[in-house]
Amino acid sequence: MILDDFTKTVCHDQCFKIYQEAFTGLECAPKHVFDLEYYQGTVFARFIGNQVDGFAIVARRMGVPYIWAIAVREEMRGKGIGGDILDRIGDWAKQNREDAVELTVKTDNPAQLLYFRKGWRVVNYIGGFYGDAGDGLLMRRMI
Repeated sequence: MILDDFTKTVCHDQCFKIYQEAFTGLECAPKHVFDLEYYQGTVFARFIGNQVDGFAIVARRMGVPYIWAIAVREEMRGKGIGGDILDRIGDWAKQNREDAVELTVKTDNPAQLLYFRKGWRVVNYIGGFYGDAGDGLLMRRMI
């Protein structure tokens, strides 16, 4: 589901906790940066009851929807939640007549396999994107 402003406020702390558990080092932006992207972006979330199991923040970079962050609670990984969120982002992009959606991922992140299965393709290798923590891949899914 896409979170409205009220639901964003209610779910903020849960999403930030999931974010901190999923990202480390340069991947994990300071809280004020997370807050800016979270409140200005479009937030997709999956719930069980009142608990957020996963979420994604979609921002706009150079006119293109860009997944700034996607994260799933550690104990819920491997259960299709990330894939479901990606599908919902794709549906949203299609409804909004977007041509593509982009994201950046570390070259050693196993989530790449999910992205490839969902139709994402590498469009650029970005050496040093994560500083000393590694290189990045800019990936795009055409809509």
